[in-house]
Amino acid sequence: MAYVYRHIRLDKNEPFYIGIGSDKTYKRANARYKGDRNEIWYKIVAKTKFEVEIIFDNVDWGFACEKEKEFIALYGKKCNGTGILANLTDGGEGVVGVKMIRSLESIEKQRNTLKERYNNDPSFKQMHIKHLREGVKKRKYSPESDQTRKKKSESHLLRYKNGAIPYGLGKKGGLSNRSIKVYCTLTNKIWDSIKECAEDINIRSGYLTRMLNGDRKNKTTIKYYGNK
Repeated sequence: MAYVYRHIRLDKNEPFYIGIGSDKTYKRANARYKGDRNEIWYKIVAKTKFEVEIIFDNVDWGFACEKEKEFIALYGKKCNGTGILANLTDGGEGVVGVKMIRSLESIEKQRNTLKERYNNDPSFKQMHIKHLREGVKKRKYSPESDQTRKKKSESHLLRYKNGAIPYGLGKKGGLSNRSIKVYCTLTNKIWDSIKECAEDINIRSGYLTRMLNGDRKNKTTIKYYGNK
């Protein structure tokens, strides 16, 4: 028999790792287990404490594998810019499925699969909404957030002047992530807005905007169309 577990970072109260195991002592899920953790996992636990939650217990191994894949697909992975998990694989079969870079076609296929299940499986939809609400409700902001926002604002203004960001993006009365064109350097596909592109490749629009603006490392092949 097997179990499915997740690690939850306490600074943001959100999952950052999904795993499965079959040992009776829950060794793999334990916070002290370091057997096959990756660099992203270590960087996260270096910043914050975390807790372990057993999602499914005493289940068939095949069922556990499927649930691991479902949860990884639900939350997305940091390594390819689709979400918040430290996982490097798609889940279910150990290291099979390691993908540091995924094609847009693969992302679109996964997005359509999740969308279909989201629309047709009420329990899956409710679980998704519950996790999103809990994450927003319990999210905490540091006392330095005002100072951080000020630094970002100054950094954005400098990039506007240098032409790195389309002028007016995010400014009151100006352009927004709903009206800035972006394109894929790999396929040359053009989207009329960041929001439209984000929905198409299954990524949060705010996260994509930060990568395009240089606030985060851009792990995608998306760029502002004006910088083509």
